[in-house]
Amino acid sequence: MVTGLLAKRGPSLVTGRDRTSTPCAGVTWPTMVRRARAPRRRFASAGIGRRPQPGRLGTPICSVGFMTPRRSWLETSTDVVVDELACFGLVASRAQVSEVIRQRVVTVASALGITEQSARRYLLEENLRELARGVAVTLADEQPGADLPEQPRTVPMSLQIFGRTVAALAEAAHQRERNADAVGVHGALQMISFFAQRLHELPVASSGPVFLPRAALTRTARLLDATAQMIRGGAPMAPEIPADDRPAFAEAFARDATTLHSLLDEHG
Repeated sequence: MVTGLLAKRGPSLVTGRDRTSTPCAGVTWPTMVRRARAPRRRFASAGIGRRPQPGRLGTPICSVGFMTPRRSWLETSTDVVVDELACFGLVASRAQVSEVIRQRVVTVASALGITEQSARRYLLEENLRELARGVAVTLADEQPGADLPEQPRTVPMSLQIFGRTVAALAEAAHQRERNADAVGVHGALQMISFFAQRLHELPVASSGPVFLPRAALTRTARLLDATAQMIRGGAPMAPEIPADDRPAFAEAFARDATTLHSLLDEHG
C-alpha cells in the first residue's frame, strides 16, 4: 500500500528508520479512526520547512482593524499530517498528531546536536507526509481507506455485546465532543452508523449473532481504548459524572475494548 519514498539507503534522521525498511517501523498511533477519503491539500505557502516570512507564518497580518491570529509551525505541520492521513480514510486527534511531530523534532535535534527550533527545518512537507504514510501502514489490521461494508464479515457478535458496543461508542462520542475532538466524534458516529446498518440487515425477529468485519472491531476497540486513556489523563467529563467515578468511567471503556479484542482473538 505504501512504499518508501527515499531512494538513498541508510537511516533517515527525519523519519527515524532505514529508508528501505518498512515505513511503519517504530511508529505508534493510538487514536485514529476512519473517515471518508479526501483529496490532498498542498501547504507550500504555509512556510513549512522555511523561515517565517512577512505575511506568512509567524507575522500577524492586520486587516480592517483586526489581527489575524498567528498559526504556529506545529499547527501548520499538524495540518499536513492530518491531511495526508485523510487520503487513507483516517482521521486523528490533532493533539495526538502534534505530539507525534514533537517527538520527531526531539529525535532529529538530539541526533544532529542542534536545537529543536533548528531541527524543524529538516521536517519539510514531504517528510511530514511520509511520517503520516508510515503511520497508516501500522494500522494494517484496520485496513485504512477500505470500504468497511465491502469487507468480509467473519467475526460473529452476540446482540448483547453488539448493543453494549454501540452504547460505548455513543458515550465515546459524548466524551470526545466535550473535549472539542471533532475527529473523534466523527469516528465514533461513523462506527455507530456502520453497526446500525448491519443490525438493520438482520432478518426480522432474529436473535443474532451479527457478523462483522475484523477491521470494524479493530477500529472500534482502539477508539474505546483511546477514550479510556483520555479520561485517565484528566480530560474533562460530563458534569453529572462525579469526579470520584473517573477511574470506573475509564475502566468501562477499557473493558468494552477488551471484549472486542477477545472476540478478534477467538475468531482469528
